Amino acid sequence: MRTIRFRDGYIKIPQDFIELSLVVPKHATIPIVMTVKNEALYGTPRFVFFANSYPCNFNQDIINALYNQAEAYYPEFSKLDSKRITAEVHIDAQGQLYHVFYDTEGNPRTFEEWKHSPAIGIFPAEQRTNDSDQTLPFGIEIKYKYGRDPRKNLKLWDR
Repeated sequence: MRTIRFRDGYIKIPQDFIELSLVVPKHATIPIVMTVKNEALYGTPRFVFFANSYPCNFNQDIINALYNQAEAYYPEFSKLDSKRITAEVHIDAQGQLYHVFYDTEGNPRTFEEWKHSPAIGIFPAEQRTNDSDQTLPFGIEIKYKYGRDPRKNLKLWDR
């Protein structure tokens, strides 16, 4: 594990994480992870970077800059997004749910293809998979100054 200090505390991440540059950590409030679904299948590394806003607020220029940095470590990184298969949930006339899978060009795909496709994920390192789970993904540890996350009392829509 290695430790990186940021404005509101520090994060411990596994040694194999690659640090990208968006905001200098000492000026940033949010550690963020970028990873790929099926990373073992595609051999992609995991990335960490720091920001002052959540990924849902990133514009395409920021995302492209991150992808370009990631390509220095994994040359095919930007091309992974074009291999993504998306799943949509629909409701038929009888009220039954069903999934439709399609690629980036709108062509229909199967569940098996979707299951093995890559998808780039950018999310706050503090994000847990569910509310009852108190551990962070990938063995990450975050410690905030004064013992708590300064954004903890914010409502989700304020973040």
